[in-house]
Amino acid sequence: MIKDSYKKIFLRFIPIILLINCSSPTEVNYIDTVYLAGTPVIKGYYITTNENPDGTGEYVGSPQYDPSKGNVFPNPFLEDPIIGGTMDSRFTTFIHLPPTTTKIFIVKGISEEEINQSSHSYFGIPGFNSSVNIIKEITKIDNSPFARWDFRDENGFLYREGYFRAYIFGEGVPENTFVDIYISLGPDIIDYY
Repeated sequence: MIKDSYKKIFLRFIPIILLINCSSPTEVNYIDTVYLAGTPVIKGYYITTNENPDGTGEYVGSPQYDPSKGNVFPNPFLEDPIIGGTMDSRFTTFIHLPPTTTKIFIVKGISEEEINQSSHSYFGIPGFNSSVNIIKEITKIDNSPFARWDFRDENGFLYREGYFRAYIFGEGVPENTFVDIYISLGPDIIDYY
């Protein structure tokens, strides 16, 4: 009899507890989707240039994304390792974004070659750290089909080399839209006045 009264009380409060702890059913948490995907292993990318932003028809490796859903140019972004570049010339541009609010999450990736190299933990056991590292969140709120990334994270740290995956979310963006990017920057050219 006492058990039945506890069950009744418990069953009355479950909906209230669930309503307090749950967000709106229409609210989408994009960050959870990115974290669930894990650290991306970049197997390749499509080559794009400033002259051919939709691509040259060439690719490196075996890209895992569809460039018709979302793309970026130039890709790869390569600077001369001796001459380098200026801060205002270092950016890549996302294209074909919808005219609605769009979120882009830049995640540090790892190349297939890096994952195939043996890595060892502190105890000498082979291992791979699969934690996700979202380095930049870009929010486009205008009706432009473009957004830029300047290779910096949320704290202003400049990434000089590496593989990255950009997850693209928003109304009108197909599900599972992402772009893989490779960058390699040279030294900084500083203007003196």
